[in-house]
Amino acid sequence: MTRKNLDMGLHLRLQNALLKAQTTQQGRALLQSLDLESFLLPQEAWFLGIQELTEILNGTHPPIPLSEIYESA
Repeated sequence: MTRKNLDMGLHLRLQNALLKAQTTQQGRALLQSLDLESFLLPQEAWFLGIQELTEILNGTHPPIPLSEIYESA
């Protein structure tokens, strides 16, 4: 599944869940416990997606333009 074929509602729910997780002590602890960076395998095709997710969770990823998220009809 790519970002462009994500359902708009699902994308918003995921984004809200990540934001909520980052704003609570329990949520931050959970995100840190996932240790996503240990799953980064450069030789795998999905490396960029995992890297992008890690950056989003760490708050270091720049905002993603809506034109990249949703395909125009």
